[in-house]
Amino acid sequence: MPVQDWTINIAPAAAGDQYGLATTNSQRLTYNVEAAQDQYGLAVQQGTKANQIKVGSDTGRVLGITMRENKLESKTRPGDGTIGIPVGYPIGVMLEGAINVKLVTAITDANVGVSATGGFGGVGAGYTKALNVVALKYPAAAGDIVPVMINLLGPKS
Repeated sequence: MPVQDWTINIAPAAAGDQYGLATTNSQRLTYNVEAAQDQYGLAVQQGTKANQIKVGSDTGRVLGITMRENKLESKTRPGDGTIGIPVGYPIGVMLEGAINVKLVTAITDANVGVSATGGFGGVGAGYTKALNVVALKYPAAAGDIVPVMINLLGPKS
């Protein structure tokens, strides 16, 4: 039997990909983006309308994480992962479940921070501790794609 001894240059995961086979143990909804976005796997919060989202968190409260889809092409050639999600575009959002994100800064434990631009990294220096997102694999370096678990948070009291 032949042996594959060459690389096919495919990353093991991409930001916004669902992690594992936990489809039945997750909750997802479709929202329209309030402002253009250029990547998947970002933390989002409620937008100005019920069916809209915007990047970032509400003092650590993350509504969901944007899910990757194959309908939009890369904006660059060769593709560097930058895409164009136009204003008003419907996009899947993972509200509860396991999903991959790309770290902007390194993490040392399960605590994950979220920035105003929806990026994930270590808590501190522009990253507020996410109240409902934890890393499933750590430690991890900046630029790594890691699975996180997001859980639903009830309404603010």
